[in-house]
Amino acid sequence: MPDSSDAGAPDEPLLDADTVRALERLSLVSLDAVVAGFAGQRAGRAGGTGLEFADYRPYAVGDDLRRIDWNVFVRLRELLVKLGPEEGHIEIDLLIDSSGSMGVGPQSKLRYARRVAAALGAVGLLRADAVRAWALSDGEAEPGARLDGRPMLALLEREIDRLGTGRATDLPASLHSYRGTGAAADLAVLLSDALVRPASLAQALDELASAAPSTALVHVIDGADAARPPGGAVVLRDRETGRRLELALTPSVSAAYEERFERFRSAVEGACADAGVRYVPAPTDASVLDLLSESARLAGLVRV
Repeated sequence: MPDSSDAGAPDEPLLDADTVRALERLSLVSLDAVVAGFAGQRAGRAGGTGLEFADYRPYAVGDDLRRIDWNVFVRLRELLVKLGPEEGHIEIDLLIDSSGSMGVGPQSKLRYARRVAAALGAVGLLRADAVRAWALSDGEAEPGARLDGRPMLALLEREIDRLGTGRATDLPASLHSYRGTGAAADLAVLLSDALVRPASLAQALDELASAAPSTALVHVIDGADAARPPGGAVVLRDRETGRRLELALTPSVSAAYEERFERFRSAVEGACADAGVRYVPAPTDASVLDLLSESARLAGLVRV
């Protein structure tokens, strides 16, 4: 990776104290719901199910009472404990698009993606999962350290912040490079603005869907990208190539841009559905905690 500096000066930590305290107050059931909200139910070609739980076993002294399925107890008068993959402990890989286009916006999309990754990683560590962050750009995949369990929470922000940034977006090559490392995640989450050609996005999502049993795209959307641009003379600059384009925007062109952006967002969501990848829209003006909660709610799980 060419550059380890963050796009946009970080005015606040990735994981502020209030966010950490809010996550630490969540019950285990709510933490499970957040993770399952990103894992979802595998659809399309991939098949299979999400990460809610894999099986039951009889309750044993010392088990966490929050894992007891009380609905089963009411019906059968048996204390059964829900089990997830590896007794609920999974490997989570957070794949952060660190290319030039992610550095755009009042609060850069890259900074927001890292904040979401830090919060989701914290949820995993609080569940005693293993978490690793990766930076994707220029066709490469740069790994951070593998962190395992709650004691590693203090290191999470540093590991994500130290990841490098690049220039060009080549998501298919970066994800192919990630797969080539032999990473064995149960849940792989790609955080990206998805600003690539449709064919490249489809190829990237196929690579992602093949990388782990459960996968998600967190679609980072800057409000400035989605909003109708003001009329008049504007200068557009490609963040990755440096090319500049001067335009005179009429009201009708501005309105058409807004409509085209929504079509783009819908196309990204459709491509995720085709690949069996969960789609999670992430506007950069949304609270990270609200994003985690909404993902769990839309998955049909409890609100946290």
